[in-house]
Amino acid sequence: MRIATIYGSTRRMGNTELLVERMMKGIDHRSIYLSDLNIRPIIDQRHDEGGFDPVNDDFKEIVDLFLTSDLIIFATPLYWYGMSGPMKNMIDRFSGAVRDERYGEELKTSLQKMETIVVTVGEITLG
Repeated sequence: MRIATIYGSTRRMGNTELLVERMMKGIDHRSIYLSDLNIRPIIDQRHDEGGFDPVNDDFKEIVDLFLTSDLIIFATPLYWYGMSGPMKNMIDRFSGAVRDERYGEELKTSLQKMETIVVTVGEITLG
């Protein structure tokens, strides 16, 4: 099984990463840090005649991760009762990605089969 973890925290080795690393100890998985990527916020063009404009950023790395993984772990700290801003930007961008001809039906099919785990951390003490 190909497993990937997407970290939404802007702080390395924070509570979220420490918990997931403990949870995944001994399990092979790929880690992606959204703070290392340039993922632009979505401009909602769902109802525009031309659809979504192409965006020049690193979102293709996320799409490639979804196309090559069986299980995705979304790991985010809890900020103001919700996921982190980087995680929200990444998830919002899927509105355009599923309509993007570059990814076609392959992305839609992958998303339908994808298994996911969500890890949300408020504050923890690891002993």
